Amino acid sequence: MANWAWARPLSWRTAKVAGAYVALLAVIQLGGAARLAWFPVDTTQTVPVAGVNPSMTLVRTLRRRVLGGYRLGEHQFELG
Repeated sequence: MANWAWARPLSWRTAKVAGAYVALLAVIQLGGAARLAWFPVDTTQTVPVAGVNPSMTLVRTLRRRVLGGYRLGEHQFELG
């Protein structure tokens, strides 16, 4: 939306469309906040979650091949 508005010359139509979009986002955000405030989530039930972790051997091999001997600190090359 911001890209659309930025690419057009300033006019009432652009302002109205952008304003309507911002108003819609505000209604969605406030509606979600109200739902959570008046109908809180039941935290006594849990949901099982599965995670996948990469093999550290594979990570080290890829680092060697991609970086080609160049060494980065651990804080500069993290897998998200």
